[in-house]
This record gives sequence, structure tokens and C-alpha cells, in this order.
Amino acid sequence: MNQVKVSIIVPVFNVERYLLRCLESLLAQSEKAIEVVCVDDGSEDNSAGILKKLQQRDNRLHIVSQPNQGAGFARNTGMSIAQGEYILFVDADDYVDQYLVERVYRRAVTERADICLFDAKGISPENGKKQDWFHALRADFLQNFETVTYKDLPKHIFQITVTAPWGKLIKRQLLRDHALTFPHYKTGQDIVVSMLALVFAQKITWLNERLYFYTIEQESSISKKVSPASCEPFFALQELQGRLVAENKFNDVSQSFMVLCLEKGFYLLDSSPTVSVFIKRYYLLQHLILSLNTTGYTQEIFMNENYYQRAKIIAKKDPVSYLFATRTNDLAHQLLLQKTSTELQTISRSFSYKIGLCITCLPRLLKEFLRRCR
Repeated sequence: MNQVKVSIIVPVFNVERYLLRCLESLLAQSEKAIEVVCVDDGSEDNSAGILKKLQQRDNRLHIVSQPNQGAGFARNTGMSIAQGEYILFVDADDYVDQYLVERVYRRAVTERADICLFDAKGISPENGKKQDWFHALRADFLQNFETVTYKDLPKHIFQITVTAPWGKLIKRQLLRDHALTFPHYKTGQDIVVSMLALVFAQKITWLNERLYFYTIEQESSISKKVSPASCEPFFALQELQGRLVAENKFNDVSQSFMVLCLEKGFYLLDSSPTVSVFIKRYYLLQHLILSLNTTGYTQEIFMNENYYQRAKIIAKKDPVSYLFATRTNDLAHQLLLQKTSTELQTISRSFSYKIGLCITCLPRLLKEFLRRCR
């Protein structure tokens, strides 16, 4: 094979329904100097059989099999054997435009960019209908630039694209130079690599074209299957913050990081399936809000009035008070409130809860006192 321009890494787990569509879209790319690295992460359906049949037809497809360890592990495995100048991550239940690789690679090379961002369109898993409302690229932040670095958009750098690894062509050398690998979380690991790549890139370019087709909430996918009780995305955010601090870049992007935390945090909080998960996520989000001093920012910075109001409440209230304070007409919220209020009241009267409240009270009061003294 000639020099590989782009290595396409595809984690595979129980996606026999969608896998053929995905891989055929990759192997039919107008740019032929590619390799497709499929990492079978312990599939229990016929995914492995589909991979082997396609490999017989096209030797650009490489298969690696491993026990089930999650999407992050699978992507790391793929990166370890990739040979391309650039890396493109694709989910096995998604598919791409025939000209994706050609278009984004040409753009990246022309601009000598470390990353080329591009847009996507959502696909309904039931009928395959395209969802025009879905976007992966915030072109409004980028419209005045041909190329950017995080220094051009420090207040919005983490909002210009999705945190998922797809939607961006990334130079392999960038990932290697900064030892960017996916943490060993089952969920949320993509936050760390995708966002750090944006900060480390010397030049980011973009195409406002919808070249990727994303299957919305396909739960069988290795990368979309999220444990309902998972709190790992919070740990991923903390890991991202720690790395930014260590690289002396956090102060530059702290505002954008705060908005990212609220976007992820409120999504997780609102999708909590049980009272216990809600409480765990609530206190993790509260810790983030207090540590970032979000109440010290003006409303305009939040990009979302709802975030601003809810963050103010969470900073000062316990989960029970928060649920009642944020009572809305939203049916799901009302059902959660009705379902959990009694149990939450019981928890709030428990001895362990009161001890925890006392332990966290003094730091919160001290922080508020210091803030007012400034």
C-alpha cells in the first residue's frame, strides 16, 4: 500500500445491524490512501463475521480483537497500530459521506493544521431519517476565522465542536507528542482526549459541511452505551481540569471549561434514573460549581440563562431544596419530583446526611465570606 494518509479507527461492539453500512461508507471513500482499523471489543453478535468477510474483499481493513473493555480501550488499541498521517474516529453505528476523508484531509494539509473540524447530521435509529436539528460544529464561533488556536477563542474553545472523538480529523503526531490516550472510563473518556487536542493544536481549521451521519442514542453501540448510573463523566472533567492546570493553560480556558462542566453536568443530572444516582451526581456537580466559583460570573458568560439560574441554586442548596426550587412545567421533571421527594426527605433527615452537610457547610460559608471581602 502507498503511504497511508488517514487511519480510520472504529471501535466495534455488538453492532451487526449497522456495521456493514458503516464500513462500506469508509471503504468507498474517494480518497483511497486510507486504512480502516476495526477493534472488536468482545462482540457477542455477528460483528466479527461481518468484519472478516469485508477484510477478504479489501485489505485496507485491519481487525484487532480484544476482550470487552470499552470504547476508550478500543480506540487506544487502534491508535497504537495506526500508520496514517492523520487519525479519524468513527462509531460503528454511524456512517460518513463518500468525500469526507478527501475533503477534510485536503483542508488540513492546505492549512497545515493539526485538526480539521467538520459538521454532522443526526440519523434516527428507527427509520434512518436525517435530523436537520443536529449539529456537531458551532460555525458561529468560527465564521470569522480560516484557522484558530485556543488563544483565539479562549472563552469558547470547548464549545466549537462535540466532545465525542468523531467530527474531527486529528494529526497522529499531535496525539503522540502530548501522550493523548483515552482514560479507562466506560463513559465520558472522550471528553479528555477531544478537548485536550483542541488546546494543544497549533492550528485548527474547519469545514462547515455535514459529512458525518450520527445515529442518535443507539444504545447497543460501544461508544453510546452509557450506564444509567455512571458518574464517570464527572471524573473525566476533573481529569481534564487537572491536565489543563498542569500544562498552565487552565486560566486561559476556565470560562469555556465552566460552560462545558455545566452542559455535561446538567445533562447527567436531568437523566438520573434513581434517587441515589441523582444525589451522587448532584454533589459532584455542586463540587464543580463551587470549585469553579461559577456564582462569581455574570449571566452573559453562561451562554444559557437556565444554567446560570440552576448553578446559583445548586451552589447553595441541598438536593431536596433544589428539586423544589427548580419546579417547572416539564413533565419529566415533575415525575422525578413526585417520585423522589418523599425518599429525598427521608434521606435528608438521616444522621449520615446531616453529618455530611455539616462537614461541607464550613468550607462553603468560608468561601462565600472570602468572596464578599474581595
